[in-house]
Amino acid sequence: STRWHIAQGSLTSGTKGPIFAMNGVDTPQYWTGSTSDNFANWTADSGTLPTTGKYLIYHANRLWCASGSALPSRLRFSGLSGSSPDTGAWDANHYVDFHPTDGQAITGVGTFGPYVLVFKERKVFRIYDTITGANQEVIDGIGCAAHRSIVETDRGTFFLDESGVYVTDGENVTLVSDAITPLIEDASVLSTFSNAAGTFANNSYWLSLCTTGSTNNRTLEYDLNAEAWWIHDCAA
Repeated sequence: STRWHIAQGSLTSGTKGPIFAMNGVDTPQYWTGSTSDNFANWTADSGTLPTTGKYLIYHANRLWCASGSALPSRLRFSGLSGSSPDTGAWDANHYVDFHPTDGQAITGVGTFGPYVLVFKERKVFRIYDTITGANQEVIDGIGCAAHRSIVETDRGTFFLDESGVYVTDGENVTLVSDAITPLIEDASVLSTFSNAAGTFANNSYWLSLCTTGSTNNRTLEYDLNAEAWWIHDCAA
């Protein structure tokens, strides 16, 4: 019953994949993409895979994931094979700790352009050097409430915070949901924020939320051209 996070890596990186999956609890899995194969237990070709990893993404020829419950402020990333990125190599030194004493866990990982974006409950960071993991804090006081709400577009990366929907280019963070604030701040919606899921299509950011019960039953559409919101009663 634990949600899986799935990323597609390079066909030539490592000896496993190119489909990888983690959920923070069960043994990580990979799939070759062949219709004749099932998912199989994923282990590192070298080093140790973060078995409690979650929020898995693929960027700059590396896999990136939060360490999970054991080290909630740590982001792990796959390493190098010679001078080439390698999704199979998980060196113990390939990690970044994001303010580990602030009491906040990593709640999502995303991208915008060259950056890896790391979200905590009330903070956003950008990794600007994907070789070393060097990073900067983008904002304090705003974070991400749902990993699946993080969506990259050509206008920036959208994400859901408890105070609304924001977009960031890795340097600035802008609120775009003033028009739908009453809906987002409804108590029944706030209690199920972790279920929220977004995507980008037809030049709109689409965000599905749960307003009653336990499944997403309403989809909010932000038209990037008109900078306007539309509400759709689409059950999940």
